[in-house]
Amino acid sequence: MFNELSVPVVLLDHDGYVRRINGAGATQLGSAPGYLTGKPFTHFVDLRKRAAMQSWLAAVLRGDGPAHLESRLAQRGWAEDVHLTLTRLELPTEAQPLVLVAMSPPMSGTEEEGPAPWSPRSRTRWSFWPRGGWTCSPG
Repeated sequence: MFNELSVPVVLLDHDGYVRRINGAGATQLGSAPGYLTGKPFTHFVDLRKRAAMQSWLAAVLRGDGPAHLESRLAQRGWAEDVHLTLTRLELPTEAQPLVLVAMSPPMSGTEEEGPAPWSPRSRTRWSFWPRGGWTCSPG
């Protein structure tokens, strides 16, 4: 049932690593589910939003209740605004709580400034490196 959800959903362990991801979530992040499993979810969050995401994730894991935040996902050379909903899950088969992250279009109509998606007509190409952030190369 998890894989058949039409909403992009990611299940994170207590350290913020991807435990499971459905097909829609893998498409949203631009990779196969098997590749994404075991990766830190925050590495897919734009560098400018990463600290806020880590803070909200810690709050949800502490039991402060669900969190809703506007964020940006960085994937394959461009960033996309998204609305993230984080919910703590306590399963009897797990020693530590898990976090379910649902991704949806941004709630606000205004987009933040940032790197635009690359297009063949563009003279500048933006690339995102998980450990190095954004790089720009002339087209």
